[in-house]
Amino acid sequence: MIPRVKICGLMRRQDVQLCCRLGVDICGFVVGYPAPVPWNLSPGACAALLPAVRPPARSCIVTGGTPAQVIPLALALRPDLVQLHYRETLADTAAIVRALSPWGIGVVKTVPAAPQERRRQFGTEDAAAIARALEAAGAAMVLVDGRGAEDAARGAAADLTLFAQVRRAAARPVMLGGGITPDNCRDILAAARPALVDVMTGVETAPGVKSEEKLARLLAQVRRGWQ
Repeated sequence: MIPRVKICGLMRRQDVQLCCRLGVDICGFVVGYPAPVPWNLSPGACAALLPAVRPPARSCIVTGGTPAQVIPLALALRPDLVQLHYRETLADTAAIVRALSPWGIGVVKTVPAAPQERRRQFGTEDAAAIARALEAAGAAMVLVDGRGAEDAARGAAADLTLFAQVRRAAARPVMLGGGITPDNCRDILAAARPALVDVMTGVETAPGVKSEEKLARLLAQVRRGWQ
C-alpha cells in the first residue's frame, strides 16, 4: 500500500504549485489558528493561495476554536477539508461536522498525544473509544499527531503506540503526523503502516518555506509503500 501524503504549513504559491506538480495528495494551510505559530495565515492570504491547489490534490485548512469561530471561516474559504487541531471537544467536532457536511467539507479531528488532553476533549483517554466516538460524530478522517501546531517548531516524534490503538478501532482513515522527515519516514511507515502521513517541518528549510529536494525525497520514500 502507498500512503497518501498531506503537506502542511503552506504559505507560498510556488510551494503549493510544487506540491501539486509532485503529486501531493492534500495541501494544508494553517489559518486562523488560536495560538501564535509561524505558519498562521490570515483568511485573506489563505483565500489567495487556495486556487493554486489543482485536482487531484485536495485542500485542507488547519485551524481550531469553537464552532462559532471555525464554521464561518470554513464556509468563507470552502476547502475540501477542515482539520481541527487545537482543543475542540467531541461536541464541538460534531457541531462543526453538522454545519459543514451539507457543503461537502469534510472534518479531520486530531487525537492529542497527552492523556489529560484526550480526557478534556473526549471525556476519556481511551484511544479506541475516541475513534468510535469520532466516527459517530461524522469525522471524515482522524489524525494522530505527537504535537499541536504550536509545538511543531520544537519537534516531537510520531506517537506510534497511540496511532496503532486508534487505527485498530477506527473505521475512518487515520493519518499519522509528528516529526516525519525524508530520513525517518521509511522506518515510520514500516512500523505504523498508515493510510496517510502529515508532514510540515520535515520538508522545510524555514517555517513556511518548502524544500523541493526534501519533498521529492520524502515522496520517493513514501511511494515505495510499506508492503
